[in-house]
Amino acid sequence: MSHLCACVDKANIAVAPATPEPQDSAEQQLNMSSDHLGSGILVPFLDCKPDPHDYRITTTIGHGFDGLAKISVSLHKPSSTFIVVKQTDVDFQSSQQLEDLKHEVQVLRSLNHPNILPLFSAFIDRQELWTVFPLMSYGSCSDILSGSFPEGMPEVLISCILREVFQGLDYLQRMHIIHRGIKGGHVLIGSDGTVCLSGFRNSVKLDPYTNTSGVAFDVPLHAIDVLPWMAPEILQQDLQGYTYTADVYSVGILAIELGQGTAPYTGQPPTKVLLEKLQNPSPRLCNTRLDGSDGSTISTTTDSTTMVSTSDSKEATTSKSPKKFSSTFHQIVDICVQKNPSSRPQAQALLGQSFFKQIKKKTREVIPEYLSSVPLITHRQGNNSSDEQDLESLSAANSIAALSLDEWVF
Repeated sequence: MSHLCACVDKANIAVAPATPEPQDSAEQQLNMSSDHLGSGILVPFLDCKPDPHDYRITTTIGHGFDGLAKISVSLHKPSSTFIVVKQTDVDFQSSQQLEDLKHEVQVLRSLNHPNILPLFSAFIDRQELWTVFPLMSYGSCSDILSGSFPEGMPEVLISCILREVFQGLDYLQRMHIIHRGIKGGHVLIGSDGTVCLSGFRNSVKLDPYTNTSGVAFDVPLHAIDVLPWMAPEILQQDLQGYTYTADVYSVGILAIELGQGTAPYTGQPPTKVLLEKLQNPSPRLCNTRLDGSDGSTISTTTDSTTMVSTSDSKEATTSKSPKKFSSTFHQIVDICVQKNPSSRPQAQALLGQSFFKQIKKKTREVIPEYLSSVPLITHRQGNNSSDEQDLESLSAANSIAALSLDEWVF
């Protein structure tokens, strides 16, 4: 625990927002042209002091970090704002787990971007590490998929989400960080349409002075948790290593996950996933239709390759029309998941893809429109409160305590 205390002292003041990376005028102009339809607005930063008495834990919404962390919706009393508090018991942590906690706090402290989940505060109270984040009311993309879009999201919504993800990814590269774990559970959406990347436990920060080539070689210790989304070159473990384009591959798998409802390789044993990634061609986005005769799902790729998988769901027998994706969606997925990492463009270049031209309004306007039927965290599991800020009755009824949010890494 001494290692962690060196990073987060008991007397630690609230985490201040990192200073944005300086940019020259040419880069500023480029960012203005690429961000004018994006969110472009930082999540309002709260001055959260390292005092547990400033927070009233309202409702536990999940657990994480190997079951040692409790994630709760909480009231920040000084500002009367609902936020999320993650309390992690450090007494039962291994030395490696303490290093993971220290690493994640250090990385989050160094970042300041509209598409990166901000860390409001981090401090130790008795045997617990408290980390404080904004409340992203729609939760993660994986939760939205399972609850409201089991067969995949509308393409315009996917385009908006991926645009924000690529903007965050471009920033991470400029900060010399490889995320190594981008997946639906690590993409959080706020009620105002804000899209933020989270889940930096597996990330690696390269030193631009000692690592001028921008190449990493190690495999994340928790690779099994993000194996379907992980780039093949990370798993290859050869002398060539991997670079920032490993995250581009992960976003390609995320795109398939958002389009089809589940990520490729889902449910397969880790050994099989590893062999599939290293030996076989990359997965592709499929145009799917459900055959009413036997309940089987028929998926056809753009080159007419057909794959059949069985399904027992009633939806499989009642779906009437095929789900067809645009050629630009297929194109951006194919570009991202190329096996050869040197063939993948950087995140900034991908923002110019035709797939994003279908966005006619600011993403912060489009996303809430498409998610209008999706219940917020504070209204799920039978909560009928008319005031989404009033969680007192929610706490008493414990109506969202049963939510399984283990994949949310705030």
